[in-house]
Amino acid sequence: MGDSVTRERALIEMGDCINCKSLDNRIAVFILIETLKNLGTPAFDTYAVFTVQEEVGIRGAQVATQKIKPDFGFGLDTTIAYDVPGAAEHEKITSLGNVKAYRTNTGDAVLYGIEGTTDLNLNSIFTNQSEFNFNVFANFSFMSSEYIKSDIPGVEGKKVEFVPELNFKTGIKFGYRNFTTYIQYSYLSEQFSDSSNSTLSNLSGVIGMIPKYDVMDLSIAYKFKNIKLEAGVNNLLNNYYFTRRATGYPGPGIIPSPPRNNYITLQYKF
Repeated sequence: MGDSVTRERALIEMGDCINCKSLDNRIAVFILIETLKNLGTPAFDTYAVFTVQEEVGIRGAQVATQKIKPDFGFGLDTTIAYDVPGAAEHEKITSLGNVKAYRTNTGDAVLYGIEGTTDLNLNSIFTNQSEFNFNVFANFSFMSSEYIKSDIPGVEGKKVEFVPELNFKTGIKFGYRNFTTYIQYSYLSEQFSDSSNSTLSNLSGVIGMIPKYDVMDLSIAYKFKNIKLEAGVNNLLNNYYFTRRATGYPGPGIIPSPPRNNYITLQYKF
């Protein structure tokens, strides 16, 4: 629904800074080209590789490494400046104009809780017929956390970030002969995204609470000899939620999870 939009791709000047599409990759390419210009004639074999698909598992770099088999290598990349309004001092691991990033441990923390899992084969309990497959499963964890020591002001006594108190999953698997149906429900309670336990977001959206959310998925599969056909619906309830606040690409800020979506796959085993 609505009009399609895309980001402005032209390079623009912003005072002493510039901004454009894929600037982090372009800067790395520039650095590598300038390095080659000033390298001279090294006494050893030197390869400069410009790769793709970094964000989905550095696939291009992996292929190049397997082909070249270097003794050692350097990876070039850039990240955002995080001296943004609302960021705590210990969170400003990078700042505009500096060329280094610094991270350290937040402090000592204690985590304690209980977790459990169960998987019931209802077919063996009620029917015990081989053509049926009926399972119910559930797993959960109750977790509490607390920083007990830190050199950062205001952190002691706070909860550890990205540790929800309740994580619950349950589901049903039902099969009849070559048909199999899965339905799964997941629930996560609210959690903090930073050690200061901020409940409100800052301007960049990097810090703040991650609200509780629940998700339900459904899939149906049919298998015949070496062929398997499967279709399903993710986020069946079409809930609006997000699971993280990114400090870098594809952020910074809230990374929304996808709405209800469908899929269909066809598999053949040779």
